[in-house]
Amino acid sequence: MLSNVTYEVEMALLKGKSYFGKTVAKFIYTDQKQPVYIDFHGSKINKLVINGNQITNLDKTVFDGNRIRFDSKFLKNGQENKVEIVFLNNYRNDGDGLHSFIDASDNQQYLYTHLEPEYCHYVMPVFDQPDLRAAWTFTSLIPNDWNVVSNEREYAPD
Repeated sequence: MLSNVTYEVEMALLKGKSYFGKTVAKFIYTDQKQPVYIDFHGSKINKLVINGNQITNLDKTVFDGNRIRFDSKFLKNGQENKVEIVFLNNYRNDGDGLHSFIDASDNQQYLYTHLEPEYCHYVMPVFDQPDLRAAWTFTSLIPNDWNVVSNEREYAPD
């Protein structure tokens, strides 16, 4: 049903309790009869655009707090589809997803991710299906006194 998945993820990692971001998912869809769901265990969807069509009714039939439904009438069968999701979410403090804590030794806020396959959708909208593999890019906006550390090479656009 889905193939050739890619993500472009932009997130503003803010001091405090919440962050916001945008996921642009591209994929080939080959089953016009079924709606598509992308997983997101998050706080709020601020904007949803499917192939240039802004979805204005973001009620519980579209986003139920665990996944976002793409109506198949907006999807292109057998072609690349582009979905843009602007979201708001809270940091977690249970160690899963995007975790935030205040270090007692310096009173500074620190973040870390725990992105085992079942926790990635706690951070951002993604297809949480073990048979799907995706290339993705990540861009962050952070406070000036923070640093981002990753186990991947940094890409600096020209």
